[in-house]
Amino acid sequence: MAPDKAQVLVDGKLIDLIVVINDDNSATIELPGQFVVRIVPTLPEDVVALSDGSTGLRVYRNRTVSIQGEGFAKESEVEVWVNSTPVKLGTAMTDTNGAFSETFTTPLGIELGEHTLTLSGNLPDGTLSKTSIGLIVVDAENAPVAPTDKDKKPTSNSSSGEGGAGAQGPGGAPYDPQSEPKAVVGLLGDMVGLLALAGMAVAGRRRENDDDGSDSGDKDDRGSGDISDVTVKHHSSAADVKKDILRLPRSSFVDRIVAALPMKLARVSPLVGRVLTDGTYLRSLLGVAWLLLPLLGVVVGVGSAVSTDFNAVMPSLAWLTAVVIIGSFDALAGFMAASVFGVLVVLGGGIHSSDSVRGLLGIWVFSFAVPVLASASRPFRRKDAVGLAGAWDRAADFVMIALFGAWAAGSMFGSLPGLTGFRPSYADDVLRIQVVVLVVLVLRYALENATTVLTPGKLRELSAASLPDPSNTQIIISSLIRTTSFVFVAIVFIGNNWALWTGAALYLLPKLVAIIDDKFPNVEALHRYMPRGILKVTFMMFVARWWGQLLTSNIDDAEKMLTFGFVFLGMPGFITTVLGWFGRSSSKPWKPNWFTRFGGLVLLVVGFLIVRGVILG
Repeated sequence: MAPDKAQVLVDGKLIDLIVVINDDNSATIELPGQFVVRIVPTLPEDVVALSDGSTGLRVYRNRTVSIQGEGFAKESEVEVWVNSTPVKLGTAMTDTNGAFSETFTTPLGIELGEHTLTLSGNLPDGTLSKTSIGLIVVDAENAPVAPTDKDKKPTSNSSSGEGGAGAQGPGGAPYDPQSEPKAVVGLLGDMVGLLALAGMAVAGRRRENDDDGSDSGDKDDRGSGDISDVTVKHHSSAADVKKDILRLPRSSFVDRIVAALPMKLARVSPLVGRVLTDGTYLRSLLGVAWLLLPLLGVVVGVGSAVSTDFNAVMPSLAWLTAVVIIGSFDALAGFMAASVFGVLVVLGGGIHSSDSVRGLLGIWVFSFAVPVLASASRPFRRKDAVGLAGAWDRAADFVMIALFGAWAAGSMFGSLPGLTGFRPSYADDVLRIQVVVLVVLVLRYALENATTVLTPGKLRELSAASLPDPSNTQIIISSLIRTTSFVFVAIVFIGNNWALWTGAALYLLPKLVAIIDDKFPNVEALHRYMPRGILKVTFMMFVARWWGQLLTSNIDDAEKMLTFGFVFLGMPGFITTVLGWFGRSSSKPWKPNWFTRFGGLVLLVVGFLIVRGVILG
């Protein structure tokens, strides 16, 4: 069999498989909808992979080769052979999810040249399958040696982080997140906070649309730094009626289109409508020059696709940083970058597996979600923040936006290797992304508030329209789609098991019940004392961190660690949501004072830093 070909024999029928040979000499073979196998030969020290430009898979005599598979019968044997002269490398045993990971040694006496690697094992329906891929056995002693540091020439794809994967090729080395269960439990804890923050963003947007602009109660779930009132009353972000100081060239035609488009698209997708309105402050401040930012998004999308050779993997660190920077200034610009990247990857034939689709979905959300999630914690600007109390509120806004926005960016970035199935050399550089996002959010905070001074009239005009509330039918359809996406993403981290579907039910149920929760009895005392808003998010993250540490310290079985972690990490959010159905409002809210303002902010910041491990980590 040719070194770059693979086939599977099932019930006497020979089927060609999808084969991806990476520049780091690893290979992925897949029968869509059935199974995936990843093969990672160990390179001898100082040996350069595929130095002659060959696309064939190479294994080295008397060296190890790691083989990972999923989609086989559970708790069954998978035999691994090398043919021409049959040599059995060994046997792997699948787990309860039908996955396995085993390392084998290529015999010292095996002949050099072309061979066929064959995996013989049962599929979930009991059918015997024999999967074969061509490979080349190479003598490690005669393999080409990589140049020394003195001989190397700097390239744009060096492993310093500027390239998508450096010497490993686009995307990096194959990566199975279930092989690192403790890391997955940590990601699941972050996911709990992200989902709660995303829920606040949606709820906050709907309540703002229902608000009359007055301080008529605790309608908005964005958290205040106040112990006595864990929600903040709605603060209109519209500017006062003043004359504009800055008058840059504008296009009434563009303004009409940009104002009408979110209204129309929000009836189909509220998320898209929210993304389109995110850059209102820049449209007010920059006029028609604002169009340069979405156009920059297109350029960044093209550059990102080129950096991955049009594969659905993480772009180079430079391009990925550019995506999150422009997306943090204006969600639409990041949305454009990720959309162009996705289209080019699809047209370039870069969709090879379900991991490819998950990877595109993760990069797409990463591109625009930072400002949406950051503004869910606190508003970027307030109309009625006056006096010392107003200055305190604005300082609290500044701190919480920066903290939660940077944390959200780091959490989403950390999940991308698991979603794409490949881990680049810069995958652990989460802190760099968080620092970059923090700086951008600080600049955006300054620009948003400068807009209220420089172009208050235009800002009020562009902010006048409110997005329509979704109908119940739209909420149901959207909830089902989001739950399907939730399952599709989560399955790569915990597998297809009872925990996945239990978690999906806990995710979907509150969204459906929210349609009719106003018909439930309301207990004012429950609403009065129950944590809500950003305090609720911090509480959920604290419980998730404590429970995650408990699991990883006391459970050695990786499967149990993941399944129990996935279900129970989401329970605090589910319980507080259920309590919220019966504690929706109170006629006697807590009255804020300076003690509660200061204490509330300190509580939130300290709690957040404990959760992130900065304090008592």
